[in-house]
Amino acid sequence: MKKKLKGIMLLTCFFSVLLFLGAQSVFAAFEFADGRVYLTGFYENLTAVRLQGVGDTDKGDLNMFRNTLQVETTLELNDNFSFFAIVRGYYEGMWDLDDSLDSRPEHRHGGPKGAHMKRDLDLREWYFTIRAQDLTFKIGRQQLIWGESDALRMADIINPLDTSWHYVFEDWENIRVPLRMINVLYEPAKLAEYQVRAELVWIPEDFRAQAFAPEGGVWAIPGLPQIIWDQERLELPDQHNLKNSEIGGRIRGVVGNWELSVFDFYCRDDNAVYTFDPSHGPLPLRFEWPHVNILGGTFNYFNNLTSTVFRGEMAYTMDKPHNSIYQDRIIDKDTVAFMLGFDRPTFFTWLNPARTFFISGQWFHQHILNFDDDITTVEMDRGRYWNVVSLLINTQYYHDYIIPQILVVHDFSGNGFIHPSIKYAPGDRWEITLGAILLHGQDNSDSYWGPMRKDDEAYLRFRVKF
Repeated sequence: MKKKLKGIMLLTCFFSVLLFLGAQSVFAAFEFADGRVYLTGFYENLTAVRLQGVGDTDKGDLNMFRNTLQVETTLELNDNFSFFAIVRGYYEGMWDLDDSLDSRPEHRHGGPKGAHMKRDLDLREWYFTIRAQDLTFKIGRQQLIWGESDALRMADIINPLDTSWHYVFEDWENIRVPLRMINVLYEPAKLAEYQVRAELVWIPEDFRAQAFAPEGGVWAIPGLPQIIWDQERLELPDQHNLKNSEIGGRIRGVVGNWELSVFDFYCRDDNAVYTFDPSHGPLPLRFEWPHVNILGGTFNYFNNLTSTVFRGEMAYTMDKPHNSIYQDRIIDKDTVAFMLGFDRPTFFTWLNPARTFFISGQWFHQHILNFDDDITTVEMDRGRYWNVVSLLINTQYYHDYIIPQILVVHDFSGNGFIHPSIKYAPGDRWEITLGAILLHGQDNSDSYWGPMRKDDEAYLRFRVKF
């Protein structure tokens, strides 16, 4: 590197000490108007370095020097009417700190129409909440969460993801793309014993595709030229067109030890499919984001005998569009996907006599019905089945200040990643996390993680809250 990592780390330490001192004396949530106006947020620095060289990038080069400031505010105008907003700004400083890095992404947006890679300031979420007896209306730009799986999404289908800056290795909350929507909740008081919730969501016009890293980016798909994203950007549906309308509903309830839900969502597919068209330009590829209908459900069941929560999610996508290896047509096939998992606190007294280990395992399966040999998919590598398992383990030490964790994800085709980390969080004001992302894969075309298999990183995350 032309600018040494030593100087970067000194800069990081300087900011960390400065913010640590500020956190002890200044940083605190703010309340006004007898608690009806509430202001909170955080500052975060995420510094990551490469653990292996790729092309012109050397081992030890920066993967990330991302600084984020997020401010959240709640205005309780009265008991039945409130407003919530999140403003998030970020600055990615790796190009300024190391001029040996590929500078192309510095001036680009995530593709096909994501946020700017270097810096941005965005009113990320804003919505009004109106309560009227058993009804609650949330109107505005927001995230809506229907699923809770780790590493892969199954029932969490409402908001697309921004995978341009840290792929899928962030908490979903950080990389979901909020959408303008109307969300109506009905929670009848007479059925409070069963915690019944009926939910209706309508996204009238705000379509946003999944965002990917531009050419030259750390998490870019190798060999995919920028002209592909530029072409897709030209063909994205008009973001303010009612033809983008997406609508769905969910019913949830609790019966005994069972928490159950069913849902239906009619939406555009977040990922484009394409066909070859020699008369089309500037590339002879025509991109589409067809509408699909997704039926599904979730369950959580607590088993008293084993002290284990068993959980599952299922999604049946009708006429899901797939690319053809010949690029001559779009192939629509019904697709079934499900996740089965468990959560269990378990004592290993020889490792931690004071706290349990939280153990969470998952099995993901996806199956294309009536499979066509011409189909090609990113995750399934031209196969009709896709199977992935994951295991998450964490515990707490030293008054729960120290939290070690490991997440292992493995695709049966032979790729995946290991994500160990250790967090130090002495209270609610600040925390620091040291971790690594270690990927493995067969080749660049193998599943989600194969294309990123040489992007291993070690990272240091510092967050101070106010």
